[in-house]
Amino acid sequence: MGDEFKDNSEEYKELLAQAIRRGLRTIGMRAETHAKENCPVDTGYASNSITHALSGESAAVSSYKADRGKNGEPPKTGEYRGTLGEIEDNYVAIGSNVEYFPFIEEGARGREAHHTLRKAATDHKDEYKQLLTDSIKNA
Repeated sequence: MGDEFKDNSEEYKELLAQAIRRGLRTIGMRAETHAKENCPVDTGYASNSITHALSGESAAVSSYKADRGKNGEPPKTGEYRGTLGEIEDNYVAIGSNVEYFPFIEEGARGREAHHTLRKAATDHKDEYKQLLTDSIKNA
């Protein structure tokens, strides 16, 4: 009776990669929620534009619109096209493509900086770490 060894390392690597992507997707959704909670709202256009994307994938939403228009105008709409570039490592990004969003984030012309995206990324590190850990443990 001989001992047999079965190499499952490739299957393990694939399951681990899937768990990491799943965890990053969950982190992206949570970071998006945190950013929207901290975003000032006038018409809702900037807040509704906040989304997340995983490396090599399209944004989680393809289009967005304001909750209401200004001065009797119809609500403004926007869209995302393309994919987030790939680098060697997996990553998740949150952001907005609204042209004035940098002014919301960093402030300008006497307006308060809200650091909406920065706070979403940095103020919840322990939560994100736990989400990724849980995803890997449940792989």
